[in-house]
Amino acid sequence: MIRIREIDHFVLRVVNADNMLRFYCGVLGCTVERRQDEIGLVQLRAGRSIVDLVPLEGKLGRAGGGTRQGRTQPGSLLLSD
Repeated sequence: MIRIREIDHFVLRVVNADNMLRFYCGVLGCTVERRQDEIGLVQLRAGRSIVDLVPLEGKLGRAGGGTRQGRTQPGSLLLSD
């Protein structure tokens, strides 16, 4: 059986990055690890994990297409055997 050891990072495509920053930083205590405003990416530190916020109106967000129910999001899992 494969067991998930931890989540390395996950990506959230967001409509309102400011609201998401207020929630993740103000409520959950995450900190901004890196910003790349020119492409539309904010990386937040959540313990040992990273949360990528990708605003839909940014370069990366537009490249991913519009929102669709059921669309999967990229992520990365660290596994142990």
